Amino acid sequence: MNANAKVFDLNGNLVWSGLKGQALNADGTLRLNLRQGMYLIKTKDTTAKAIKK
Repeated sequence: MNANAKVFDLNGNLVWSGLKGQALNADGTLRLNLRQGMYLIKTKDTTAKAIKK
């Protein structure tokens, strides 16, 4: 969970980078101070969708 990660909006703009554990809550929602919506979290191995409520 503490892999390096980058968070992108759906337009492909990088909005945050850091550790994946700092970005996500246990339920898979984003804990970052971003606008409400859908984001992509990319790590070296995976790409996942996350929601900011």
